Amino acid sequence: MDLKENTNQVFQQVTKAIQETGREDGSVSVIAVTKYVDIATAANLIDQGVKHIGENRVDKFLEKYHALSDKDVTWHLIGSLQRRKVKDVIPYVDYFHALDSLKLAQEIQKRADRTVKCFCRSIFLERKASMVSQKRNY
Repeated sequence: MDLKENTNQVFQQVTKAIQETGREDGSVSVIAVTKYVDIATAANLIDQGVKHIGENRVDKFLEKYHALSDKDVTWHLIGSLQRRKVKDVIPYVDYFHALDSLKLAQEIQKRADRTVKCFCRSIFLERKASMVSQKRNY
């Protein structure tokens, strides 16, 4: 299965789940975690309709953010973050998924010039894009 087919399959499965559970359209977002793919693949995902990109390392996050800054994307930092790196990444991140200490929260508050949504107790489902269709991981 190629990237386009897999992306379409994920969107179809999410749409079906939304309909089956009676949730509102737009209440679920697909986050493509790009920690093992290059910038071109991340750009291809965006071209396929992905609106949320997640990265787990600050250096890779910044590299992809700057290369794809002309794209309409919501950016997620999903990996742990050292307080000393907050100043480097906080201007660009929309969602931070690994808030694990009060000191980190205080550093984010100090450095942020806009609202950054932090998750410390949320549920995220993961599905590997490379999985064969008969296997399930969600």
